[in-house]
Amino acid sequence: MTSLLSTRWRYLWTYIVILNFDIENMDKYGNKPLQQKRLEFAKWVDGVLRLHQSERINKFIVHDLNKKPAYDIKAWISFALAKKVESLHLDFLQLSALCSESPFYTFPCSLFTGDKASSVKSLYLRGFRLHPPREFDCFKSLTSLSLKNVCLTEDTIDYFLTYCSLEHLCVEGVKTLTSLKVMVGSVWLKYLEVYHCWKLKNIKVYTTNLVSLKYDGPKISLSLESCPQLVDVCCRVNGAHEERIAYIVGQYQSCLSQLKTLTLALTHSEVATNSKMLPTFSNLKTLVLQFLGKKDHFTTFTSLLKVCPLLHRFELHLVCCNPHINPQEMTYVSECVPEYIHQFLKEVELSGFEGSAEDMELAIYLFNNVVTLDKFTVDPRDRRLRGNEWFRFRVEDEGILSSRERAKQLLVKKPPNVLMTIL
Repeated sequence: MTSLLSTRWRYLWTYIVILNFDIENMDKYGNKPLQQKRLEFAKWVDGVLRLHQSERINKFIVHDLNKKPAYDIKAWISFALAKKVESLHLDFLQLSALCSESPFYTFPCSLFTGDKASSVKSLYLRGFRLHPPREFDCFKSLTSLSLKNVCLTEDTIDYFLTYCSLEHLCVEGVKTLTSLKVMVGSVWLKYLEVYHCWKLKNIKVYTTNLVSLKYDGPKISLSLESCPQLVDVCCRVNGAHEERIAYIVGQYQSCLSQLKTLTLALTHSEVATNSKMLPTFSNLKTLVLQFLGKKDHFTTFTSLLKVCPLLHRFELHLVCCNPHINPQEMTYVSECVPEYIHQFLKEVELSGFEGSAEDMELAIYLFNNVVTLDKFTVDPRDRRLRGNEWFRFRVEDEGILSSRERAKQLLVKKPPNVLMTIL
């Protein structure tokens, strides 16, 4: 009976509907030369595709760092289209492609003619050269598009915004992009993300349905015309720190009062100097800060919280600057007298916690002044935002362990109704 069941189960995998091929996770190749790994990887992919029996697949993912593919990528894409794939994820970026256009692989738009692309709703491309031919209209079902380190022009993005029902557009690391326009005709677009396009000069948005705008890059001219639905903004701007708050207030002035979620990367000095420029965020429910520099940050953060009277969740991600604090040298301040009662704040997350006097004072302030606080999370590891992902930059070491021990001192100071978690 066991043998019979084993025979029946042996090929069940050939009916799976998510195929994820990632050369970086192929441990069986060991320390073999990279070129040999690539050839074996290609043979493995081809073998899986030959045995696959399901009529449809939901997601098809291939990730390989290859300069000039020795295998037929077209055949893999054709396989996915024949299986009516809904999500197509192709990552072929080689590091040299960041410095030169020659390693880019030309995306085969010719495979998507007729109704072959009618099932594709999500497309992720990395390391490609993308130039759809004029009047190419075969991505009508596409709702999500991510273009990372892709060689393209402004016209390419205009094409997708014009001919597709895009709801989500992410553009990252595109060296040739200088301008981005979202015109009135792009009525479906709700989520726009632009990261690390260093030659970009301006973004112009003329659409009423945009809900979320996330940007990380150089200072640009940002025009937001008639965006009544915009409630989620993430802004990380490179440039002179002392000018960033003025820049943010100026560029997003038309939508600040309607925001519900705001993510910013700031330093202590610019907030301490320019916090009075910040308006009242009358509808803000979630505030996420990546904060560089921690000197006297207690008073800095209290000033930020006061301009967010309806805040429900506060995330503060501090960049650790002194991971080896001697607890005997720390000077704790007395518990502060309430200055401002926060009546809606329920969740606080604090990462990069070292257990310094400033860290402890901030935590005690929140315990004393947030009457509705339910959850308080402390993480001694750094968390930093890169693009649309958060990364932890500190590994487990003695400094992390010591910070956790100092965080435990807060357990006796927190109100009994607050659930405190130490990560």
